[in-house]
Amino acid sequence: MSLPAFDTLKFVETLQENGAFNTKQAKAMNMAFSETLNTSLVTQADLLRVESEIKSEIKEIKINFEGKFRLLHWMNGFTLAMVTTLVVKIFIN
Repeated sequence: MSLPAFDTLKFVETLQENGAFNTKQAKAMNMAFSETLNTSLVTQADLLRVESEIKSEIKEIKINFEGKFRLLHWMNGFTLAMVTTLVVKIFIN
């Protein structure tokens, strides 16, 4: 994915034309803006890497959840068996 072209000369000239910046200030603003463009944008590779990391973490969470759900299933079954045993014992005595 390529970055859009940035016309640095036109940027400097626009800043100077408005009278808000002198040549030195306009060039400094241009340099700062150019550096920001080159370092702050996310690339396709960055997005794919983060997507892969997120999918991996989701898979780990899913596996962990399935294990806990299985344990909870057994605990509920055991509790139901104990309650049933107590109810039967109360009605038999």
